[in-house]
Amino acid sequence: MRKYLIFIGIGLIILTSFFIGFNPEKEPLLIVRAELPPFEYYKNDSLVGIHVEITEKILSELKIPYEIQLMDFDSALRTLSFGEADMMFSVLHSKSRESYVDYTDEMISYKTGDPFPETTLWIEQYALFHQSSKKDELDLSSIEAIRNNNYRVGLIDGYVYPDDLTSQNLNFYSFLTVEDSIKGLNKGEVDILISDVFPSESTIKSFGLEDEIQSSYNIFYYSPNYIVFSKNSKYKNLKKVKEMFYKELIRLKEEENLHNILYKKYLNITFDEAYNKLIY
Repeated sequence: MRKYLIFIGIGLIILTSFFIGFNPEKEPLLIVRAELPPFEYYKNDSLVGIHVEITEKILSELKIPYEIQLMDFDSALRTLSFGEADMMFSVLHSKSRESYVDYTDEMISYKTGDPFPETTLWIEQYALFHQSSKKDELDLSSIEAIRNNNYRVGLIDGYVYPDDLTSQNLNFYSFLTVEDSIKGLNKGEVDILISDVFPSESTIKSFGLEDEIQSSYNIFYYSPNYIVFSKNSKYKNLKKVKEMFYKELIRLKEEENLHNILYKKYLNITFDEAYNKLIY
C-alpha cells in the first residue's frame, strides 16, 4: 500500500458575497490522516471517500488550493501538532490534544448524550469483532467475562477508547491500522477486536472477509468525529478558513443534504439511518 498520496484541489466556483475580501495563500492547505475507509482511502490508485468529497466541495467553493497526504495516524497527529499540517481528517476531541488542535467550543463541551455538534462528520461507534467460526465459543456478555477468559483483545493506535475500558486488566494487543487489525483478527492473533463499525466493515468487505469476520453489533461507546485545524500552523488566515469551512459544511449538510448523499454513495445507508439510535 502506498504510504501517501497527494491530491490537489483547485477551486472552480466563484465565491459568494460572504467570501469577498478573503485572499487565501498561494501555497495549498495541507490535510493529513491515516487511510480510513470509507472516509479517506485509496481505490484504484485514486484518493476517495466521504471526507475527501466533502473537503473538495467546500474548498473548491472557497477557491482554496489544498493537498491531502495519507500516513500513519501517529505521524499525522505529530505533523498537525508541529504546525506542518494545517488540517486533519477524522479526529475525536481529546483533552490531551487541545494544545495543538483548534477545537470549537462546541466540540470541547460535548458530553455523551448531548446533541452532536453541527460540525460532526461521523460518529465513531465501537463494537466487538470476532471470527465467525468462534461465535458460539466466545463469551462476550461482559468485560468481566472477557477478562476471566483471558481473551486477547485488539485495539487500534490512535483510537480514543473510554477509560472504563482501557483501565480494565485485559489482555490488550495493539495494531497500527484498521487494515492490520482485521488481518490480525483473521489470522487469529487476537480473539476480539474493538473497533469502529463502519471503517472495520468497509475493510472487511475490501478484503472479502464478510463470511470470516463478524460484529456483535453491541455499540458500547460512541463519540463524534471532526475535520480539525491546527493551532500551530503558519498558514495565513487559517482561523478565517476554519470559520468559512465550518459554515459551509453546516450549510451543505442542512441545505443540500450532502452528508446523507455521500453516506448513501459509500455505505448504501444515509447518515441519519446509520446513527438513528444515537441521534433520536
